[in-house]
Amino acid sequence: MGGDPMYKNCKTDISAQRQKHIALCLLDMISKKDFEDITITELCQQAGVPRNTFYRYFANKEAVLRYLLENSLREVLLKVVQTYHTSQEREMIYHIANWLRFYKEQERVWALFDDKLHGILIGQVVAHYGSLLDPINKLDFRNQQTKGIIFYAYGMQGILDVWRHFGYEQSEEEVAVQLYNIIRNPIMDFQATVSRTEAFLSEQNEQTYYAE
Repeated sequence: MGGDPMYKNCKTDISAQRQKHIALCLLDMISKKDFEDITITELCQQAGVPRNTFYRYFANKEAVLRYLLENSLREVLLKVVQTYHTSQEREMIYHIANWLRFYKEQERVWALFDDKLHGILIGQVVAHYGSLLDPINKLDFRNQQTKGIIFYAYGMQGILDVWRHFGYEQSEEEVAVQLYNIIRNPIMDFQATVSRTEAFLSEQNEQTYYAE
C-alpha cells in the first residue's frame, strides 16, 4: 500500500450515502477475501457503481480503509456531541461502547493499515519505538487517569489504539464509562493530567529523536 490515500468530504446527503455504501461494500468483501486480492473493478461491481464514480469519492482502495476508520470516529463523536449537553449519560456511554465494539469487530480491517496509512494512529509509533508504552502497562491502562493522559495526548483514537495494543482486555462498556467520565469532566479538573501529558509527550519526543 503506497501513495497518499485520500477521500472526498461530501457536501450532500445523497453523495455521502453513496460514498458510505461503497465503503461498506469493501468492508463486506474483506470478510470473505484478502484485501490485496480485491480489485477496484470487483468493488465497483459489488457496489453497483461505475469506476468513475468510485474515483469521484476515493483515490484508491487504501483511501476507503481510511474513510472507514475516520468516519466511524466522526459518527460516534457527532452522537456524543448531540447527547453531551443533555447529560444523557447512558446514551453517551451506549454510543461510545458501540464504536469500540465496531472497531474491535473489524480487527482484520485495521490490521491492513501500513506505516503511512496508519500514521493517524499511534500504533505504528509503538511498532517503531517500543519504548513509547514502556511507562504504561496493562494495569495502568485500566486506570482512568492513564486514559486521561492518552486522551489529551492522542485523542479518542489514541485510546482505541492502546486498547487494541493490550488485546482489548477491558470490555467495551468499561472503557466507554471511563471515556464518558473523561469527556464530561471540565478541563480544570484535569490540570494535573494535562501537566503529566505534556511531560509524557516531551519525554517521547526526546526518545524518538534519539531513536532516529
